[in-house]
Amino acid sequence: MNRLLLEVAVHEAGHSVIARVVGLRSGRATLSDHDGVVVFGGPMGANDDAEWIRREIDWLETPLEEEKPLLGICLGAQMLAAKLGARVFGYEDKRSEIGYFPIEPNAAADSLCSEPFPRCVYQWHSDGFDVPKAGELLATGGVDFPNQAFRYGRRAVALQFHPEVTYHMMCRWTHRGAERLTRPGAQGRPQHLGGWFQHDGRVAAWLEAFLAVWLEGRCGEPGRASRDRPPKKTLPKIPAKRQFAAE
Repeated sequence: MNRLLLEVAVHEAGHSVIARVVGLRSGRATLSDHDGVVVFGGPMGANDDAEWIRREIDWLETPLEEEKPLLGICLGAQMLAAKLGARVFGYEDKRSEIGYFPIEPNAAADSLCSEPFPRCVYQWHSDGFDVPKAGELLATGGVDFPNQAFRYGRRAVALQFHPEVTYHMMCRWTHRGAERLTRPGAQGRPQHLGGWFQHDGRVAAWLEAFLAVWLEGRCGEPGRASRDRPPKKTLPKIPAKRQFAAE
């Protein structure tokens, strides 16, 4: 998974990014030297029988117990839902959301940061999730995949969609994963590429604003205004303890 957009935004918030693959080895006993965790997507599923999938889902207990900022994207969102006891599901006909689709954020979603929650987002998935009992729904979608985002407390957020996607990522995915574009619910390649130019500016602006407050545990604070958004700055020399784990 290309993490470029998210990595730049995290750097601008004063953090460095450390890539980890938790599921392939024993998980870290503590995140005391990390400020947060992002769990990205992939072609596998949260319901797969692979042992490393189960290990990674179990490991999510670490950031949850330590109340570290935790962001699940696509598969990462499904893993977080599973960890919190919710159903992760798919369809026998492999119906999917692949391409740009409209979603409907609620007031809680729009209050997360100074930028409005995206209204049209890039999707690449054939599984969906129910909202955990202790979770708060943030955005809804179509009939097949009604739950598009939720949060758990102030620090854990799950996004079914891909705010981190770049144009180059999209070109690669639609080429290497062309077979998936034939699934029910998948859009054609021209709709993907054209949609990026139409929608990505708003999504990228939201992602930058969201990450800044999410890392500080300030998502949805009352009285937050656009002036609270931290100014952009050149990449600093990051102290050793200000690190950010990307799974």
